[in-house]
Amino acid sequence: MTGLKLPDRIVVNGVDLIKSEKRPELLLSYAIALWYNGVPFLINDTLNHIGCSPPPKLRTLIGCSKKRWDKEYEPVLKRFQKVGNIKEETILRRKVRWSPQKKYRRTLGEAFGQVMIDHGLQSSINESVGLVGDWNESLRHRMGVERLQTIHMRADHSVTPYPDVTNKVAPDIYWRSVDSVEVVGTSVETKFDTWGGEVITNHNNYKMLSRKYKSFASNPDCKYIWVFDDRHHAANALNQLDYGEKQGCSLIHAPYSRPWNYSIKTLNEYITRSQNNPDYECAGIDQVTTLTALQDQISTSDGSHQSLYPLTETSPVRVN
Repeated sequence: MTGLKLPDRIVVNGVDLIKSEKRPELLLSYAIALWYNGVPFLINDTLNHIGCSPPPKLRTLIGCSKKRWDKEYEPVLKRFQKVGNIKEETILRRKVRWSPQKKYRRTLGEAFGQVMIDHGLQSSINESVGLVGDWNESLRHRMGVERLQTIHMRADHSVTPYPDVTNKVAPDIYWRSVDSVEVVGTSVETKFDTWGGEVITNHNNYKMLSRKYKSFASNPDCKYIWVFDDRHHAANALNQLDYGEKQGCSLIHAPYSRPWNYSIKTLNEYITRSQNNPDYECAGIDQVTTLTALQDQISTSDGSHQSLYPLTETSPVRVN
């Protein structure tokens, strides 16, 4: 069995962590950092990536036997959970025991930032923290953004993930698709549709929802899709936006008194009708969807993940 290998050197503040005796801790952290940052894994000859695959078990990512896992790594995982570095979450209907928490994510960036650059991630690395994009994203949030990227890369759209990692209010990802092509005289005019994707994982933060909605509504040249955990959270968020008058959002049939009863299809119909009815307004949201719906869309496609996320010499390739 060929497992995940640590780099030759991992230098932080002039200290090479490879020389530390805590190699199991370092290897687990390395596996989490690689997956969170979008480095592809080859497992049983199948490409696995945060943008197209449910999160694997950590034992799968490091590629060790169950006996070795139980002896060397399971105690480390439990210790990480106990000190709050990681926590157990249910994502895409499966239990994920190693979701990295905010403070730990910063530590991962500090430890492996240069390693990530060595893996060919220079263009998307946030140099201030050494992680891709916005280091403040939870694993669930990151998976939503990456799935939007996978779907639109497959469609040959021009995709820009993590367009702004400052405090500016911007969507998590943009993409452009061809709306129309028209021949005018001797020239060809191509019109594009521009979309922004926003993943919402903190549904109880009304101020955040309001701030994002108002920012998006102020840019009528872009359409926006909001991604939620499930339809219940989507309907609840729409209720919150409709309830507050200051952000200028009013929706047909809102508030939705039994939010768990509304399908995503129905909510999108209400959004479209609200935009087309002068008595209502919903300029900052054009569609809603869920993380599960994005995964289902990816799973039913015959597209090649290998072409989207090619394995390179520096990518961790493993054969179990």
